[in-house]
Amino acid sequence: MDEEYDLSAFEHLIGEKYYDPDDAAVFKITSVGVSGDGDVVVYRSKYDANSGRWAKEDKDESFHVQDVLDCKDNRANIAKMKSVLHPPNKHVSKKKKPRNKK
Repeated sequence: MDEEYDLSAFEHLIGEKYYDPDDAAVFKITSVGVSGDGDVVVYRSKYDANSGRWAKEDKDESFHVQDVLDCKDNRANIAKMKSVLHPPNKHVSKKKKPRNKK
């Protein structure tokens, strides 16, 4: 089966971020493609909360586009993603320099 797929309907997903509860991590969609089985899939990169950086795209592992859309549309996942990407600042207060008294 050698079908051509029009992936333009899914290209808007590239750059989108979502929380995947199965992996307990935030991912960014880096590209879309078609699997060997003929399913539309996405490739992604994982967010490292410790460094604040995105990993390189993992081309060895693809995910069905519908599974990703289900994660993106889940309110609990959206809230979790926001808390990972924008954690509350724990060290907000700045120490004031002591004034020299004369």
